[in-house]
Amino acid sequence: MDVDAVHLQDFFDPAVDDVDWIPRAGTEGWIVVTGDLGIHKKPAERLKLEGANIVTVFLHRGFTKQKIWDQLAFVVRHWPEIERSISKVKRGSSVLVGVNGKIEIL
Repeated sequence: MDVDAVHLQDFFDPAVDDVDWIPRAGTEGWIVVTGDLGIHKKPAERLKLEGANIVTVFLHRGFTKQKIWDQLAFVVRHWPEIERSISKVKRGSSVLVGVNGKIEIL
């Protein structure tokens, strides 16, 4: 799978609400990778993700508190398994990558 990574701030103001960028991500066919577990816990955001048919990869609690190089190393180390997992789920699904790299469907 070819992977191009973009940051939301390449397309949106940093203060954009989740419910405003999610539809565009769906239109673009993006797979969202985020450390913001709050998105999954908020009903409006979760419904937007499902409705936009976005596969969302949530990274473990504490991920965003790590140093940037540790974050990068974690994603690179676990990317092959993340890729395998997301290829098996239907659009609109979410997965969680645990601190140990174990992936569960949410």
